[in-house]
Amino acid sequence: MKRFGNRCFLTGSTNVSFEHVISFATGHGGHIVANLLPMDKALNLSRQDKNFGEWFNTLEATIEMHDAFDEAFEYLAELNGLTVDLFWEYVYYCDAYRRTEEEIKADPRPSVEIFKEWKEAGGVI
Repeated sequence: MKRFGNRCFLTGSTNVSFEHVISFATGHGGHIVANLLPMDKALNLSRQDKNFGEWFNTLEATIEMHDAFDEAFEYLAELNGLTVDLFWEYVYYCDAYRRTEEEIKADPRPSVEIFKEWKEAGGVI
């Protein structure tokens, strides 16, 4: 919250909740700083469990919102130890390769570690 001035990273609203960039429905991401952004509560509700980038593209976003979105993704990519392009691939990987509760229990490593291992093995979305 401090990083974004206790405001929505897109709109500047103070009526915020934490947005999980990689939705819980994928079985990836989780409650970690590298997966959370403060977002206006109404926007957060509108997203549901849609892919974050695809959801954003449905908004009538201003140039300022596009800039804020890009800045937030640079920030999250850095926190996850990825380039922005690899972070985008990670987001799509999580949607494409959803995990069940059993899979999470069997391999509780952070999803980004699993993604990096998958990438090193030649994985392609």
